[in-house]
Amino acid sequence: FKLKGTNETFTFKTNDANQKKEIIEQIQHVIDELVRKRRKENNSVWIPKIVVDVIGTEERKNNTFKKFTIYVIEITIETFTFKIFLRYSEMVEFEKELTRLFRNEKITFPKLDTSNIFTNHKTRVIENRKILIEDFLQKVLSEQKVIENQEVQVKILEKLGLPCNFYD
Repeated sequence: FKLKGTNETFTFKTNDANQKKEIIEQIQHVIDELVRKRRKENNSVWIPKIVVDVIGTEERKNNTFKKFTIYVIEITIETFTFKIFLRYSEMVEFEKELTRLFRNEKITFPKLDTSNIFTNHKTRVIENRKILIEDFLQKVLSEQKVIENQEVQVKILEKLGLPCNFYD
């Protein structure tokens, strides 16, 4: 297999898939440690490049056959992309939790509109919500106070179904 860097490419030969996996994990560990050391040396907080994109929706029905919309969201941090699936109502609850969590801070997150309760499935409402979700998650995941605070990170990443090492 090949490992491509920005300036060089390294080629590795392994006997099997397990050995390949072990080597990749070891390389990733070394990279993670170098990044941590560099951050400590610079004594600064690393603000990663994060891109949030709602790439689509899915209409589903619950066990009482009531329709609801799931938003398919791609979140890219540097070069890693994750896909999550959330209902808008989950995002509204998440916004409320964040407001409580950061009530003593001077942080404001974009407000998620809840006024369209009876028109949830209209195309215009869904398209507007896509934009609101993108703006909201972009702000939350890029917020320095979130990046700096491990306890807050864990809560947010858990709620969104993102890996706990998202920022590493």
